[in-house]
Order: sequence, then structure tokens, then C-alpha cells
Amino acid sequence: MEWFLLWIGLCIAVGIAASTHRERNGFGWFVLAFFISPLLAGLLVFALPKKTQRMTRSQMVARIEELKRIEAAKVHPGWKDLRA
Repeated sequence: MEWFLLWIGLCIAVGIAASTHRERNGFGWFVLAFFISPLLAGLLVFALPKKTQRMTRSQMVARIEELKRIEAAKVHPGWKDLRA
């Protein structure tokens, strides 16, 4: 019984580590750790890179405008910027 509780506790720790440190799905990593091993899942969590940060709406709009300017410069090389 103690081994089972230890196993569950380590699986929970893997899920928390995946969620907080690597921005991954904590429940999914808990389930994976439960079935394969908390040790292996924990090593996998820390071997994976962090997920990229999501862009805010203003960052997304700025990036779209930048891409529009780049594409306009490709189509019309004489244009320096895109005017709306």
C-alpha cells in the first residue's frame, strides 16, 4: 500500500512539474507517469523544452503588419512600407 501511495505521489509531482516548469498538460503527464514510471516521465518532462509563449493580441497585430510589409516589398520592390 505504501508503494502505491508513493507511486501516486511521484506521479502527481511529475504532473505539477510538467504544468509549472514546462507549460505542458499536467494531467496528461500524470497519466503517462502512472503507466510508464514517474522516474521516466520526470526525465522526459525535463528533457523537453518549454513551449513557446503565446503572443498577445497587440503582438499578433504587430507581427501581421510586419509580414504584410515584407510581402508588399517582395511584390512591389519599390515600396518601403504598406499604407492602409
